Amino acid sequence: MTKIINFIKKNSFYFILGLCALIIGLSITLVAIYGFETEKPLPNGDISGVQKPIETPDDPVDNPTDGPNQSVSTKIEFIYPVNGYVLKDYSDTVVFNSTLNRYSKHLGIDFYAEEGATVSAVYDGVVESVDYNLLTGVTITIDHKNGLKTVYNGLLNEDLIAVGTIVETGDTIGYVSNTNLQEAKDGSHIHFEVIENGNLINPEKYMTLEEK
Repeated sequence: MTKIINFIKKNSFYFILGLCALIIGLSITLVAIYGFETEKPLPNGDISGVQKPIETPDDPVDNPTDGPNQSVSTKIEFIYPVNGYVLKDYSDTVVFNSTLNRYSKHLGIDFYAEEGATVSAVYDGVVESVDYNLLTGVTITIDHKNGLKTVYNGLLNEDLIAVGTIVETGDTIGYVSNTNLQEAKDGSHIHFEVIENGNLINPEKYMTLEEK
């Protein structure tokens, strides 16, 4: 027994050193075990105390409307075809035609102006056709692209402008006459129509009419 005690006394330094190493190793093991477990969400879904990753701003998203190649939508607004006033409104229900003495639809707007007054293009486009009919006089159709066209019925001179002519808003395309025999009792005026994708529509979709 005395030999054991003496042995321990002589080697006490090594025993203490080994004990410290054992304690340090045990501490590292416990930290590793319980430290990782604290990063897991608690059963009730609470993740307080869990270290969250550092959030970085999202990469900027390019705006699809940016860039020089992006087309810009432009609202189309027609001007009056003559310096006058509305004589008869558009109507897709039958109205009385005093010239023909019957009821029919009036799929355009009649603009009154003195005979010989200037008729203007209501918007930029290309002259698609110039036609003459005994009942309607000279009729000019202007193509504004994307299925949109305007028709000017009852003009005086069919030789003023040619098919294929590029016109801008306000350019003169003809003159007012009283050659529209279907509406002769209404006096000199322009019968104005708008075609959208092959259908006659109310011109007020593209123009604002003054109050009568």
